[in-house]
Amino acid sequence: MNSQHSKWKRLTVAVGLAVMTLLAATALIDQSRAEASRLNSISVGARASYLYRFDAAAQTFFTIPLSNGAVPIGVAVTGTNPTRVWIAEYGLNRVSHVIFTDTTNYAQTIYPITSTANSGPFLITVDGSAVWFTEREANRVGRLNAATGQIDEFHGHGLPANAGLADVSVAPDGTVWVAGQYAKRLYRLVITSTVDYAFQEFLAGTNVTTTVGPFGIDVVVINPPSSYQVAFASPEGNRIGLLTPATPPSVLIAGTLASGFAPTDIVYDVGRDFVWFSEPGGNYLGLSFKSTLGNAPTQFGPVARPAFLSRVEGNTLWLSQQDLIGQLARFVYTATDNYTFTSYALPGLGLRPNGVALSSDRAVWAAAYRPERVFLPALLK
Repeated sequence: MNSQHSKWKRLTVAVGLAVMTLLAATALIDQSRAEASRLNSISVGARASYLYRFDAAAQTFFTIPLSNGAVPIGVAVTGTNPTRVWIAEYGLNRVSHVIFTDTTNYAQTIYPITSTANSGPFLITVDGSAVWFTEREANRVGRLNAATGQIDEFHGHGLPANAGLADVSVAPDGTVWVAGQYAKRLYRLVITSTVDYAFQEFLAGTNVTTTVGPFGIDVVVINPPSSYQVAFASPEGNRIGLLTPATPPSVLIAGTLASGFAPTDIVYDVGRDFVWFSEPGGNYLGLSFKSTLGNAPTQFGPVARPAFLSRVEGNTLWLSQQDLIGQLARFVYTATDNYTFTSYALPGLGLRPNGVALSSDRAVWAAAYRPERVFLPALLK
C-alpha cells in the first residue's frame, strides 16, 4: 500500500511539474506580445504634453509646452542656430514644428492633417526639405514639404489595409522605407510623382514572417548611395534582423533573445559598424555586430524600460525610459566590459517619454506626455 501510494505520489509530482513547465513556457511565449502591447498602447484624452531640451553639460531641462492632448510620439531634429524640431502629434492629428534659437526665442508652427478624421502621426524623420512621417491610424505615409507646408500622402498602391505603420527611414539614395508591424513586412516606397508611386514589400516568403512584425528600423549604409541594408526590431516577434534589398533580397535574423525582451527601436552605429537596439521587456540595451548578426546579441544594463533611441554621437547614445518615473538615459560605451548608464528624470513624475533626438550642438530633445492610468492596447494586433 505504501509502495503504491509512493508511485502515485511520484506520478502526481511529475505531472504537476510537467504542467508547471508547460505553463511557464507558454507564459514566456506570451510575454513578448504582452510587452509589445504595453509599449505600443497610447492613452487617450486631453493629456498634458511637452517637448524637452536637455543640456547634458549643465544637466538642465528646458520645457516647451505642447497642446493638451498632443500625445507626441516621434521627434526629428535638424540644424543649430536655429534648431528645427519636428514632432508627430498623434493625439491631435498633426505635425508640429518648433524653431529654437535659445530659451527666450523659439516659435511653433502647426501643420494639421485634414485628409482623414483620425490620421495618428506616429514616427518621423527628416531628409532635406522633406519631413516624412507614418500615419498609424490612417494607414498612410505622409510627406511634409518644409519649404511650402504642403502635405502629400501615400497609401494603397501595394500597401495593404491596416499595415500597422510604425517607423520610417530614408536611405542615402532617397528611397523611403517603412515598417509594417501588423502586416509583418517592410515596405519600400518608390515615388515617380504624387499620383504615380508604389509600395514594394519585403520579408515575404521568409520563414520568419509569421512572428516578425518590424517596428523600429534604420538604414545601414555600406557604400552610399547605392548600397545599404535595413535593420529592424520586432517587439512582438522578440527578435531583430537585417534586410539586404538586393535581387533577390535576403534576410538575416539575429540569434536568440531572451523571451519577453521585446526589442523596439534600433539604430546603426556608423563609426563602429554596430547595431544597437532597445529591449524594454528585459531592461537592457542590446548590441549586435553587423558582421556576426546571427550570433546572440550582447546585453548592456540594467536600464529601466528603454524605448526609443537617438543617433550615436561618438561613444554616446541617448534613450527614453518608459518606467514609472519617466527618464532620459545617457549610455557611454568604451568596450563590452566598460560602459555606463546615467539617468535623468524628466521634470514632473509619471511622464511617458517617447522619441528622443540629438541635435548638432549635442542638446537632447525628447517628447513626452502624461498618460492615463488605464492604457488601451490599440496599437498592436
